[in-house]
Amino acid sequence: MKTIDKIKTSARASGLPELPVLKKTAVGAAMLGAFFMSAYSGQSAAAVSNVIGGEVERIIVDNPTDRWSRGTMVVAGQNVIIPANMVIDLPANRQTIQELFANAPSACPDTNGDTVPDQTGLAKADSCNGSFTGAAVTILANKTNAGDVIAGEVFLEKATELVSGIVSFINYDEGYFRVDGIVGDDTTGAMVRINDPEGRFTHQAGAGCAGSGPNCSADVRYGVDPDNYTVTASTGYPMCIPSTFARTYDFDVNRDGAIDPGPAETGLIAQDDGTGTQDSLCPPGNRGVDPVGDSRLFAPIQLGDHVNAEGNFETIGGTTFLSAHTVGVSVGLTTDDDPFQPDYMIFDEVGWDIPGFQNQRVRDLLIAFGSLGTTQIDVFGLYYDPANNAVEELVFATTAGCEIAAGAGTCTNQGIVGNAAVFKIVHDVDFIVGVPIDARQSPCAHLNAAYLNGGIPDVNGTFVTVDPKGRCTGGITLADEFEVLSPPTRDLIGRSRHKHALDASVVTLDFHGQPSQNGEYLNPVGLGHPEFVEINLNALQTPFIFAGIPWNMDRRLSPGGGCDGEPECDTAIAIGDASMALDPFPFSDLDPGTQNGGIGALGATPVVTGYILQRNRPLSYWPLTPTEILPWPPADPAAQGITPTQHADLVCSILSGLDTDGDGVDDAIDNCTLVANADQRNTDGDLFGNICDADLNNADPVVNLSDYSLFRSAFGANVLTAPLTPAEENADFNGDGSVNLSDYSIFRSSFGNAPGPAGVIAP
Repeated sequence: MKTIDKIKTSARASGLPELPVLKKTAVGAAMLGAFFMSAYSGQSAAAVSNVIGGEVERIIVDNPTDRWSRGTMVVAGQNVIIPANMVIDLPANRQTIQELFANAPSACPDTNGDTVPDQTGLAKADSCNGSFTGAAVTILANKTNAGDVIAGEVFLEKATELVSGIVSFINYDEGYFRVDGIVGDDTTGAMVRINDPEGRFTHQAGAGCAGSGPNCSADVRYGVDPDNYTVTASTGYPMCIPSTFARTYDFDVNRDGAIDPGPAETGLIAQDDGTGTQDSLCPPGNRGVDPVGDSRLFAPIQLGDHVNAEGNFETIGGTTFLSAHTVGVSVGLTTDDDPFQPDYMIFDEVGWDIPGFQNQRVRDLLIAFGSLGTTQIDVFGLYYDPANNAVEELVFATTAGCEIAAGAGTCTNQGIVGNAAVFKIVHDVDFIVGVPIDARQSPCAHLNAAYLNGGIPDVNGTFVTVDPKGRCTGGITLADEFEVLSPPTRDLIGRSRHKHALDASVVTLDFHGQPSQNGEYLNPVGLGHPEFVEINLNALQTPFIFAGIPWNMDRRLSPGGGCDGEPECDTAIAIGDASMALDPFPFSDLDPGTQNGGIGALGATPVVTGYILQRNRPLSYWPLTPTEILPWPPADPAAQGITPTQHADLVCSILSGLDTDGDGVDDAIDNCTLVANADQRNTDGDLFGNICDADLNNADPVVNLSDYSLFRSAFGANVLTAPLTPAEENADFNGDGSVNLSDYSIFRSSFGNAPGPAGVIAP
């Protein structure tokens, strides 16, 4: 399983929304008010917060060959600096700004030959962006004293488009479905393709595939999470689309713990008959029964299902469809409490207060759904060792301990019907001396109860009865409670207790018969920045404290550690190297250790005594000891130089009103201005429509002998029959379904010439 490089859709945890505000108890309200006044009276930071949202007009990377290069986004009339070493959150992925270019679709040009496209296809100004609209972005930034806007968190969606309704048609040959059309009609309703490059849930072919990535991916950056499933039933159970495509696999059919030789269990072939009822790797036996028939296999999406599909609309080869990174099927599939039957889970909400805890508290909120109501879950933060970049897990939440400390049903069985479960954990540590924490909201109470009653399983399933960090020992103080929840992690992983009870032989198979995960789920941490309307109405401009987010200070704490073998950050000597922090840093001029109402010369919080000063705790490395402290403060950046905003020209301003070929498409946006092609068919995804594009190799700007060789190989092909080579698809210039003499005539007339002309060529 990949555990450190993915993020879920914004509806689950974008990392940008604030943690939901929970009302404070009446106890200690007067003391909190006093702390607020002492903490925020006379605040005088030079920086101010800046929240930017809207359509991306331009994206610029300073060094296209450096994965960690800085860059610029133009959004809402502002030039926003994207610092070096920043990782940008996408709905089910993470990328640096350079990777947005490096992983751009093939239609985006590379004019300088450095193997990195010149455009991302996400900006309104990009010639390879056929939508003429920019991606949707939300940026949390600080504006420095010099006037520069520097990002600290970025969430980038290609679009915010949602299709919700009833599945009315499923194409089992080509791997897509339609929503809210006439039942059984492939021409009505919204067409949905799951953006599934690794083929975890589907096999895809046919309409909408030409010119795209693996398994018909229109854009691999906005694909599903293949390991922490984003195509699921309401309970987190993974879903699939039955297929007529044949797959060979091995499977322990009789559940005896071994795969027997012979056709009964080895070399099995999964292939549907076109009805959606015969695919043994996406079996109908996992629908219509409770619990499912065999939870080692995914469950099929079926006609009549209600779905919510999130993604963005694409048009490829004249076919328009929703390219979905997330599909939720409104059915509560459950699993059996059996050692040969795995369970599944998914996080719905994850939130964690960000250091410096200006709301006088640290809280988290975890809501997860599961397929097995009799299990418990444990939640671990993922921390990085600065010496070797290794990721390690540290438990901070457990429903089993919550149930023991606060009563049965406190953190499980939150109202869902049947065998499925809703898990809800809320920790609340208010910095009020002498005020005990309710057992339902106490992280220490939960951990101690679990350790004393059988222990908490580690990553290997071994039940540990003593906390590895010595937390929550002796008389529990607020300092102990705080220690569990600080510092926050970028990712957490939930794991069911049932997973540890499975027979060792159990293997979960995905749609293609490949091993896949069960019983656990990785999710990004949604950071909760303080809402100053609750603190000081004269300080709403207070800057974000990005220095309190540990991975901003050292990119080894980013997904994958951020080093990839680079010696400058894989050695202990490099610990604290400022070159690995965000650069320029979105400076706040606020020390995260002194923002919570601290008193005394060192700013120690009243609740944190005897272990480590609170001012250091938010900046702690793993192993979270007093000696492992990130460098402070980050450098106050020099003026970057404010330049004029590089607005993208609006498409409507360039429409000429001319339609030379009379096909109903204005010359200014026509991909073939001299030959009529109302459908704008463009199977290779470049800037020219098929009808005037005989440049089959796309390696040079002229139709030549190399292209003739490709045309000869494609001649006679039936384009309506899959699978096809790119040349076979692209050589059907007139779109009549076959490569024939008509296409040869077009090729002859194009020989020696450049493709086009087109009105959408790059400026």
